[in-house]
Amino acid sequence: MLFTYFKKYDSIKTSMGDMKQGECNKYFAYINHINSLYKAYKDYFDCNDKYDPSSLLPLVEHCKTIEPRTPEHIEHGTSEEHTELEDSGSEDEAGSRSDVVEHD
Repeated sequence: MLFTYFKKYDSIKTSMGDMKQGECNKYFAYINHINSLYKAYKDYFDCNDKYDPSSLLPLVEHCKTIEPRTPEHIEHGTSEEHTELEDSGSEDEAGSRSDVVEHD
């Protein structure tokens, strides 16, 4: 999962700059998950500060503060949906999709 994040960092950052309403919660969950992995395995990867996911959290938090809470938004919710980022996980050497996050 971290490998995919590092590989797609620039694309993720660009996508976050163009977030549409309703995507903030998805990105927030994704970046928080990556941030916890980044902290836990920082010594196992060449974790350049450029890729620190905590630097992306303010972008998502700002979006969440301006996102309207309409009845449709509340009814459909966004935390259960997968992001494009999760669905576009690359295959690892074994050919599995182990880098895709599943939400319960």
